[in-house]
Amino acid sequence: MAQSKEQSDVDIAQLKKQHGVDIALTGDIILAVGKDDDKMSLRVSSLFLKSTSKVFAAMFGPRFAEGQGLNESNPRTVPLPDDNPFAMRIICSELHLRTDLVPDELTTSEFYSIACLVNKYDCHIALKRLFQVWMMNTESTTDPNTLALHMVSAYIFDDATAFERITHDLIVHYDMPYIKLWEDVVSCFVPWKALGN
Repeated sequence: MAQSKEQSDVDIAQLKKQHGVDIALTGDIILAVGKDDDKMSLRVSSLFLKSTSKVFAAMFGPRFAEGQGLNESNPRTVPLPDDNPFAMRIICSELHLRTDLVPDELTTSEFYSIACLVNKYDCHIALKRLFQVWMMNTESTTDPNTLALHMVSAYIFDDATAFERITHDLIVHYDMPYIKLWEDVVSCFVPWKALGN
Protein backbone atom coordinates (compact mmCIF):
# COMPACT_ATOMS: atom_id res chain seq x y z
CA MET A 1 0.00 0.00 0.00
CA ALA A 2 1.42 3.40 -0.95
CA GLN A 3 1.97 5.95 1.75
CA SER A 4 0.85 9.54 1.56
CA LYS A 5 3.43 12.30 1.13
CA GLU A 6 2.96 13.31 4.79
CA GLN A 7 3.52 9.74 6.04
CA SER A 8 6.61 9.39 3.87
CA ASP A 9 8.03 12.69 5.19
CA VAL A 10 7.46 11.58 8.78
CA ASP A 11 9.12 8.23 8.08
CA ILE A 12 12.21 9.89 6.58
CA ALA A 13 12.50 12.29 9.51
CA GLN A 14 12.20 9.35 11.94
CA LEU A 15 14.70 7.28 9.96
CA LYS A 16 17.26 10.06 10.09
CA LYS A 17 16.89 10.43 13.88
CA GLN A 18 17.55 6.76 14.67
CA HIS A 19 21.13 6.07 15.72
CA GLY A 20 21.01 2.26 15.93
CA VAL A 21 19.19 -0.10 13.60
CA ASP A 22 19.15 -3.90 13.50
CA ILE A 23 18.74 -4.49 9.78
CA ALA A 24 19.81 -8.12 10.27
CA LEU A 25 18.92 -9.40 13.74
CA THR A 26 21.61 -12.06 13.48
CA GLY A 27 24.10 -9.82 11.71
CA ASP A 28 27.82 -10.35 12.23
CA ILE A 29 28.83 -6.73 11.50
CA ILE A 30 27.92 -3.35 12.92
CA LEU A 31 28.61 -0.56 10.46
CA ALA A 32 29.39 2.66 12.36
CA VAL A 33 28.44 5.13 9.65
CA GLY A 34 29.03 8.88 9.74
CA LYS A 35 30.52 11.19 12.31
CA ASP A 36 29.55 12.88 15.57
CA ASP A 37 25.82 13.57 16.00
CA ASP A 38 24.94 12.05 12.61
CA LYS A 39 26.61 8.71 13.41
CA MET A 40 24.42 5.64 12.94
CA SER A 41 25.08 1.99 13.84
CA LEU A 42 23.68 -0.56 11.42
CA ARG A 43 23.72 -4.25 12.32
CA VAL A 44 24.06 -6.15 9.04
CA SER A 45 25.03 -9.53 7.66
CA SER A 46 28.35 -9.81 5.86
CA LEU A 47 26.84 -12.57 3.71
CA PHE A 48 24.25 -10.20 2.20
CA LEU A 49 26.79 -7.43 1.66
CA LYS A 50 29.44 -9.70 0.13
CA SER A 51 26.99 -11.32 -2.27
CA THR A 52 25.89 -7.97 -3.73
CA SER A 53 29.08 -5.89 -3.78
CA LYS A 54 32.63 -6.64 -4.94
CA VAL A 55 33.91 -3.98 -2.55
CA PHE A 56 32.15 -5.53 0.45
CA ALA A 57 33.24 -8.99 -0.74
CA ALA A 58 36.86 -7.85 -0.57
CA MET A 59 36.42 -5.86 2.66
CA PHE A 60 34.76 -8.74 4.54
CA GLY A 61 36.81 -11.47 2.87
CA PRO A 62 39.73 -13.37 4.43
CA ARG A 63 42.44 -10.88 3.37
CA PHE A 64 41.27 -7.92 5.47
CA ALA A 65 40.98 -7.54 9.23
CA GLU A 66 37.28 -6.65 8.90
CA GLY A 67 36.60 -10.12 7.54
CA GLN A 68 38.38 -12.08 10.27
CA GLY A 69 36.44 -13.94 12.95
CA LEU A 70 32.99 -12.68 12.04
CA ASN A 71 30.19 -14.09 14.18
CA GLU A 72 26.70 -13.02 15.15
CA SER A 73 27.22 -13.44 18.90
CA ASN A 74 29.95 -10.80 18.89
CA PRO A 75 29.49 -8.61 15.79
CA ARG A 76 32.56 -6.70 14.59
CA THR A 77 32.22 -2.91 14.44
CA VAL A 78 33.47 -1.44 11.17
CA PRO A 79 33.81 2.36 11.10
CA LEU A 80 32.69 4.16 7.93
CA PRO A 81 33.02 7.79 9.06
CA ASP A 82 33.00 9.33 5.58
CA ASP A 83 29.74 7.74 4.44
CA ASN A 84 26.24 9.22 4.64
CA PRO A 85 24.36 7.33 7.40
CA PHE A 86 20.88 7.72 5.89
CA ALA A 87 22.07 6.61 2.44
CA MET A 88 23.92 3.60 3.89
CA ARG A 89 20.84 2.62 5.88
CA ILE A 90 18.70 2.63 2.73
CA ILE A 91 21.32 0.64 0.80
CA CYS A 92 21.76 -1.97 3.53
CA SER A 93 18.00 -2.25 4.03
CA GLU A 94 17.48 -2.91 0.33
CA LEU A 95 20.38 -5.39 0.16
CA HIS A 96 18.91 -7.28 3.14
CA LEU A 97 15.42 -7.24 1.56
CA ARG A 98 14.15 -5.08 4.42
CA THR A 99 11.89 -2.89 2.31
CA ASP A 100 9.91 -2.07 5.45
CA LEU A 101 12.86 0.16 6.41
CA VAL A 102 12.89 2.03 3.09
CA PRO A 103 10.65 5.07 2.53
CA ASP A 104 8.45 5.11 -0.56
CA GLU A 105 9.72 8.53 -1.64
CA LEU A 106 13.14 10.14 -1.57
CA THR A 107 14.24 13.64 -2.47
CA THR A 108 16.68 14.10 -5.33
CA SER A 109 19.52 14.93 -2.95
CA GLU A 110 18.76 11.89 -0.77
CA PHE A 111 18.79 9.61 -3.77
CA TYR A 112 21.95 11.26 -5.11
CA SER A 113 23.63 10.46 -1.76
CA ILE A 114 22.51 6.86 -2.18
CA ALA A 115 23.83 6.77 -5.75
CA CYS A 116 27.23 8.06 -4.59
CA LEU A 117 27.54 5.19 -2.09
CA VAL A 118 26.21 2.67 -4.61
CA ASN A 119 29.05 3.80 -6.87
CA LYS A 120 31.61 3.63 -4.06
CA TYR A 121 30.62 0.09 -3.00
CA ASP A 122 29.84 -1.15 -6.53
CA CYS A 123 26.38 -2.51 -5.77
CA HIS A 124 24.40 -0.88 -8.59
CA ILE A 125 23.21 -4.18 -10.06
CA ALA A 126 21.53 -5.25 -6.82
CA LEU A 127 19.91 -1.84 -6.39
CA LYS A 128 18.92 -1.00 -9.96
CA ARG A 129 15.27 -1.76 -9.23
CA LEU A 130 15.31 0.81 -6.41
CA PHE A 131 16.52 3.40 -8.93
CA GLN A 132 13.81 2.48 -11.43
CA VAL A 133 11.07 2.69 -8.80
CA TRP A 134 12.42 6.01 -7.58
CA MET A 135 12.50 7.40 -11.15
CA MET A 136 8.86 6.35 -11.67
CA ASN A 137 7.89 8.25 -8.51
CA THR A 138 9.91 11.36 -9.37
CA GLU A 139 8.02 14.35 -10.71
CA SER A 140 9.15 15.94 -13.96
CA THR A 141 11.47 18.87 -13.57
CA THR A 142 13.18 21.46 -15.69
CA ASP A 143 15.68 22.49 -13.02
CA PRO A 144 19.17 21.89 -14.50
CA ASN A 145 20.83 21.00 -11.19
CA THR A 146 18.13 18.46 -10.40
CA LEU A 147 18.36 17.03 -13.91
CA ALA A 148 22.14 16.80 -13.54
CA LEU A 149 21.77 14.81 -10.30
CA HIS A 150 19.22 12.56 -12.01
CA MET A 151 21.64 12.09 -14.91
CA VAL A 152 24.48 11.08 -12.58
CA SER A 153 22.17 8.61 -10.81
CA ALA A 154 21.06 7.12 -14.15
CA TYR A 155 24.72 6.78 -15.18
CA ILE A 156 25.72 5.08 -11.91
CA PHE A 157 22.79 2.65 -12.14
CA ASP A 158 23.61 1.97 -15.80
CA ASP A 159 20.08 2.82 -16.94
CA ALA A 160 20.52 3.85 -20.58
CA THR A 161 16.84 4.67 -21.11
CA ALA A 162 16.67 7.02 -18.13
CA PHE A 163 20.06 8.52 -19.02
CA GLU A 164 18.89 9.30 -22.57
CA ARG A 165 15.60 10.85 -21.39
CA ILE A 166 17.27 12.94 -18.68
CA THR A 167 20.08 14.21 -20.90
CA HIS A 168 17.47 15.13 -23.54
CA ASP A 169 15.56 17.16 -20.91
CA LEU A 170 18.82 18.75 -19.81
CA ILE A 171 19.65 19.81 -23.37
CA VAL A 172 16.20 21.32 -23.81
CA HIS A 173 16.13 23.19 -20.48
CA TYR A 174 19.74 24.22 -19.82
CA ASP A 175 20.92 27.43 -21.47
CA MET A 176 24.37 27.85 -19.91
CA PRO A 177 27.66 26.28 -21.01
CA TYR A 178 27.54 22.54 -20.27
CA ILE A 179 31.14 22.54 -19.09
CA LYS A 180 30.09 24.58 -16.02
CA LEU A 181 27.38 22.07 -15.07
CA TRP A 182 29.75 19.20 -15.73
CA GLU A 183 32.47 20.71 -13.52
CA ASP A 184 30.06 21.65 -10.70
CA VAL A 185 27.90 18.54 -10.49
CA VAL A 186 28.73 15.74 -12.88
CA SER A 187 32.49 15.41 -13.40
CA CYS A 188 33.30 13.08 -10.51
CA PHE A 189 31.01 10.34 -11.90
CA VAL A 190 30.24 10.85 -15.58
CA PRO A 191 33.13 11.05 -18.02
CA TRP A 192 32.91 13.85 -20.56
CA LYS A 193 32.86 11.32 -23.43
CA ALA A 194 29.61 9.83 -22.09
CA LEU A 195 27.90 13.12 -22.93
CA GLY A 196 28.78 12.89 -26.62
CA ASN A 197 31.49 14.07 -28.96
